[in-house]
Amino acid sequence: WLNVQMWVEMRVTEAYVKQELGLAGLAGKTLESHPNYKILKNFKYAREGRELDELLEHQASTKFLWEDLRLNEVEPELLKTTDAFKTYVRYANKVDEDIWRFKTGAFHQNHLFEPKVYYGGSPEEMAVKLELWAKAKRPGWYVKKLLYIDALEGTALISHPHYAYYQKFLDLRGK
Repeated sequence: WLNVQMWVEMRVTEAYVKQELGLAGLAGKTLESHPNYKILKNFKYAREGRELDELLEHQASTKFLWEDLRLNEVEPELLKTTDAFKTYVRYANKVDEDIWRFKTGAFHQNHLFEPKVYYGGSPEEMAVKLELWAKAKRPGWYVKKLLYIDALEGTALISHPHYAYYQKFLDLRGK
C-alpha cells in the first residue's frame, strides 16, 4: 500500500509500476494471474482517484467528464459495462458528495466557497445522475436545487422541463 501511494504521489507511469512489480511484458491471463497484479490494479485505481480529485478541485462539471470519456458515443445498452462509465460514476459521486456536504454544513475545511453546481447533460447522463441521487437517498429539496427548480411552486414547477427529471428521481427513490 505504501508503495502504491508513493507511486501515485510521484506520478510515475504504469510502465514503471509494471517494471517494479515484475509485470513488464505480461498480458492477458498471464498478467491477471500474477501475484502482483492486484497491486497494479490498486495503483491504477489510486491514480485515477487522484486525477478525479484534481478535476474536483478545478470544479470540472460531470458533463465535461461525460464528454471527455466519450460516453455520449457508447451504445446505451453497453454504457454501464464500460470502464469509462465506472470512472464517470466515481467522479459524479465525488461531485455529489462535495455539494451535499456543503449544502448540509458538513463541508471540508478547504472549501471557502460553495462548490459549483452544474445542471445539465444529455438525457442519458441525467438518468445516471438521478440513479446516483436516489441510491444516495438524497432528499427532494436537494435534487430540486440541483435541477434548478427549487424556487418554483405549483404550475410553474410542474410545467418546468426539469420537473420530469424530478419525478423520475422520486420514482427511483420510491417517493
